[in-house]
Amino acid sequence: MDEYKVELIYIITKNKLQYFGDINIQNSANLSQELLQKHIEFKKGDIYNSRLLDKTYENLYNFGIYKTIIVEPNFNSNSDFIPVNIKLEEGFFKENSFGFGYDTDKKFRFKAQHKNENFLGDLKQFTVGTKVNSEGYELYNNIFDPYFIKDNISLNNDISYENMDYTSYSQKKIENKLTFSKEIFTLPNSVGFLAEHSTIKSDLKEYKSGTYLLNSLFYEIKLDRRDDSLNPKDGYFLSFYIEDGSKFIGSEYDYLKTVSDFKYIKTFDNLTASFKTKIGTLDRDLPIFKHFFAGGAYSNRGYAYEKVGVKDSDDNPYGGLSMIDSSLEFEYNIYKNIGVVTFFDSTMLSLESNNFNDKFYNSFGFGARYYTPIGPFRVDFGFPKDDGGFVFHIGIGQVF
Repeated sequence: MDEYKVELIYIITKNKLQYFGDINIQNSANLSQELLQKHIEFKKGDIYNSRLLDKTYENLYNFGIYKTIIVEPNFNSNSDFIPVNIKLEEGFFKENSFGFGYDTDKKFRFKAQHKNENFLGDLKQFTVGTKVNSEGYELYNNIFDPYFIKDNISLNNDISYENMDYTSYSQKKIENKLTFSKEIFTLPNSVGFLAEHSTIKSDLKEYKSGTYLLNSLFYEIKLDRRDDSLNPKDGYFLSFYIEDGSKFIGSEYDYLKTVSDFKYIKTFDNLTASFKTKIGTLDRDLPIFKHFFAGGAYSNRGYAYEKVGVKDSDDNPYGGLSMIDSSLEFEYNIYKNIGVVTFFDSTMLSLESNNFNDKFYNSFGFGARYYTPIGPFRVDFGFPKDDGGFVFHIGIGQVF
């Protein structure tokens, strides 16, 4: 067979630079021209770059309210300035959702929610819903304005009412949490005001039943470098939260609460190692509903839900004013979406403020994972080191 060859010769002629020209926007949604312009990555007179068109498309797609997005340059012009036509057609931005679930902490769960992704325009969000489980129910409402002050400070207002039974008390609580957030050096920073009006029926003789009003100011900063929030396989997460209750703003108690959270996940071929620890403290004793509690499917798995620590004669836990709650887990992927795990959990709960040298409650165990689009389906068996026996946990969602 004869050998065939093809020679390709490219002749490239350098021409003048081209620039973005007029930007023509057709938009059917309730969004201001100013907001749209902020998410268009180019302006008239900039040197033409097709990557900026792609980035603009991505920005508009992330709004989540358009069913049609067209970002189209017009090359028919003989001018060095290329006009761009942007056509935006509004889609469905209101949704009703329902969900069912089960875990060994709260048993059967039900959730119903309505969400409007463009409430009163400019991407404000309005959410109202209810959560129901075997221990009670919660009603909640959220209003979120991502551009409350210009384009860099957001507002989040959460109002909720819950009627819930916990392990050592039952609670009827009205809560309002007002949060202002801003990214500083790519890190989400949040400050705000928290009001909690709680009516408590305590099962512990040492803690009185009654009605309490706690008002506080808070600050939180987060650093999230995980590759996936639902099912992370690599990366780390850090957060710090401080809550300052004060009689000056109408609280019944002056207090200071801090919580630090750290998670680290690393995957080696089929083996994933995960570690997490949460450290919290209160600077004084408070009503039982503000205590730290540990134990359960997302905490120390050698114990039932909120059952770590000192308990009264009726097996009601006191929780703690200081806490270190840690877990180390190794997961091995054996086949596609199926994995097996072994873990070690350790928790310190102290009834003293700022005391991190009290008794540690340790447990170990094993389990299995089946990965779904909404997170892993988990089965765990935890064995407390000192108490004997075992505790069975089942649920959906990542521990880490």
